Amino acid sequence: RNFMCAYAANIMFKESAQCKLCLCTQLTRTHIFMSCETILKCYQHFLTFCDSLVSIGSVDLIERAFGLKVNNEDIRSSLRNYINFSVRHVTYRSRHKILGKSKESIQLNLIKKISLFIRTDLRNKFEVACEKNEVESFKRSYLIDCVLGEVIDGNLILKDLV
Repeated sequence: RNFMCAYAANIMFKESAQCKLCLCTQLTRTHIFMSCETILKCYQHFLTFCDSLVSIGSVDLIERAFGLKVNNEDIRSSLRNYINFSVRHVTYRSRHKILGKSKESIQLNLIKKISLFIRTDLRNKFEVACEKNEVESFKRSYLIDCVLGEVIDGNLILKDLV
């Protein structure tokens, strides 16, 4: 119980129980992770990238909560987990923000935020890799099959994920 949600705010403070992401009434504390239509649409959007790494279909409840079980050599599953973590992380951090007036605009704006988060995080990781002379390791971990981008002439070129 270390996070606040509209469901809890309604019980404790008689505030609205409406989810700011899907505009539905939250019926449980775990709504945002388990049943929020907007986060499910975001997972569906990023599935295009995830399935090109590990083609297992939609992101199920266990994968949303814990990620795929990964052994040390399974870099494809690790990257799929990284993308899905980004969806979960940005959605969680945006749960109290008004991102639009309709479900469609909220979903698009959230997808844009997730994309920006991934692109910014990868740029930061790339800069560190350059400083440490570990660009090849970065490429092996984050640029598998050019799903998210590639390095050309020493420059990181990231794909538009929107």
